[in-house]
Amino acid sequence: MRDLRSRFESKVDRSAGLGACHLWLDAPGREGYGSIFVAGRSRLAHHVAWELATGRPVPAGHHVDHECHNEAMRNGQCHHGICQHHLCCNERHLILRTPQEHVAASFPWQHARGSSHGRAKLTESQVAEIKIALSGGTSVTSLALRFAVSIAAISNIKQGKNWTHVTVPERRFN
Repeated sequence: MRDLRSRFESKVDRSAGLGACHLWLDAPGREGYGSIFVAGRSRLAHHVAWELATGRPVPAGHHVDHECHNEAMRNGQCHHGICQHHLCCNERHLILRTPQEHVAASFPWQHARGSSHGRAKLTESQVAEIKIALSGGTSVTSLALRFAVSIAAISNIKQGKNWTHVTVPERRFN
């Protein structure tokens, strides 16, 4: 654990002080989060930060949420998707949540959003955005969090079970 802590700390900028975001210095992954290899596999840097701070592994079925991102979203200073807060490894900004709690904290206004299909939580333009992101390799889980819907909802879109009427034009390269 000592070697991991040293490697981890060498990749985190804590120079802004205790209350600031402590940003991951290595290049972010495709989803915008930092990662570090631990025991031969890639781990999310903010999960490792939480585990080093608490001395416990992240429990199955839970997420480590960036409260700094949620606060910035509530204040209109940030938007969903990739942002610098996803690189934050300040354990004071990290909180353990269930997936449902994570979505509620990240997107408290979600229930008020308009849609084109009665009870649907997504609009056609959002489904088109999801389809484009899926074709680019974005994970089902990250899209579910970004759009505050269930993983099953995104999986159904990916498998062509729902929203089949929403099409995305093919990109042509000459």
